[in-house]
Amino acid sequence: MKKVLLLAIALMLVVSVFAEVDFYGHVRTGLWYDMQDEDFTESESRIDFDYSLYKNSRFGTNISKDNFKAKVEFGFSSNVVLRHLYGEYDFGKFNLLVGKTFTGFNDFASQTASLVLGYDGLLVGYGMMYDGLQDMVKISMDNGAYLALMQPKEVDPASVGGVDALMPKFNLGYKFKTKNLYIHPTLGVNMSKYNKDFAIDELGVDYDNTILAYVFATTVKYNMGRFYVKSQVNYAQKKDYRLSSLFI
Repeated sequence: MKKVLLLAIALMLVVSVFAEVDFYGHVRTGLWYDMQDEDFTESESRIDFDYSLYKNSRFGTNISKDNFKAKVEFGFSSNVVLRHLYGEYDFGKFNLLVGKTFTGFNDFASQTASLVLGYDGLLVGYGMMYDGLQDMVKISMDNGAYLALMQPKEVDPASVGGVDALMPKFNLGYKFKTKNLYIHPTLGVNMSKYNKDFAIDELGVDYDNTILAYVFATTVKYNMGRFYVKSQVNYAQKKDYRLSSLFI
């Protein structure tokens, strides 16, 4: 996947010489007062002022030229991290994207937790705890269907080691849009397998040597003019973790 990113960087550098470049920035901060319990504070004042620069503040640039577009974006607070780095080409009936950006689970980001913790995709994922920004090769069809292939994550619930990937981690979804209705089902799958030498521990316990982790989620949003109604439902499971939840 590092080679994929290097290819995306090289392609963007070449195109940017002849392309339109648009710079942007977004600073997210918080200001609030805390009133301390007088039984637990040693200071004379019970009111403390807090300030925070949130971790997903960002600056970046959008690059476009004919059927090609790209994005480079960095997040910053106490340090600088790479958020987006991708190039995307429109072939007419489909788009091909190579680089790092959001998976299809971005609809499930929690804004409150994103601001405080710096994560952009907080739906518990598959093979990793958070599934927001990932390195990928993604094909998006004009009809709303998409498929993203990512570096597989090795899941080792028994903590015995010797885990190999069986297939690329992938995210398959479909975005249906009309004037008032938006429906977005998406599926993520990650599969890994224990090496035969590690499948049985020193006590003779034979572990299930295939670990399948998956998550399915659907977002439905209906625009009613001055306001909209949005609902989300998801289900995820892997070897040592099970999640069933409903958010409305």
